[in-house]
Amino acid sequence: MPPGAWREYWRDRLASRGHEHANIIARDPYEHWDLNCAPEMGADFDLYLALNIAFADPDHDLVRRFLSRAVEVADRAFAEEKFQNELCRGAYPYNVARALRIKAHCLSIMTGVTQEQLFREASRHFLKYCQQETDWTWLEETYYLNGVRTALLAGDHVLAQTVYQAGQLPEGDEEPPILKALIDAARSGERPPAKAQASLEKLFERVRDPHHKKRSMPLEVMIGPFEIACVRDKYVVSRDGRIYWRRVLRDFAS
Repeated sequence: MPPGAWREYWRDRLASRGHEHANIIARDPYEHWDLNCAPEMGADFDLYLALNIAFADPDHDLVRRFLSRAVEVADRAFAEEKFQNELCRGAYPYNVARALRIKAHCLSIMTGVTQEQLFREASRHFLKYCQQETDWTWLEETYYLNGVRTALLAGDHVLAQTVYQAGQLPEGDEEPPILKALIDAARSGERPPAKAQASLEKLFERVRDPHHKKRSMPLEVMIGPFEIACVRDKYVVSRDGRIYWRRVLRDFAS
């Protein structure tokens, strides 16, 4: 695609669906709250919508409103210990992992400061889930990759290595070797080797295509690809090891 082509895609999408966003933000996220068995899903959707809008216009008012609401929903669920109550405990610990991960991304985008502790805690809960599962499907594989990536975003290569060793993916999946190279480079204090950087760039270019399909397993809609972009920014683009969140938004949509 020519430079800027995806930006126009996201702008056209925002122009055609802007009225839907206004209706969604006006809804009460706590309607039927007592019966909500997956509060993280609402926060997840708000982050998804915020990213859709931010790729077109990162300064749009609805970006911050959706991000703030996602954090608010997650915080209320944590305050009420909702993730471990009778209705939600069947999804523990991955419901907590997802909520922490969502909150980490939202706050990082809003403040420009990577929420390393939240990413670290999310990774630990993904790890806990992976360690207790024996029958791996695409869902476990997805949470496994989430766990490695969030540890890398936290800058915790020891945790990233632990999560990496806890997983199992189909042979030939392209992302694990890239993650392993990033872990090894972080452990040695050096930049990733050229081959790993090139592979990550290739993966980034593919997953930021709004029409992409991953053959080996379903990638999470939007948030997984965005997280790959964040890893790329920290370990390939950045010269000081910091993630520049507006740059990630810009590069993803360019």
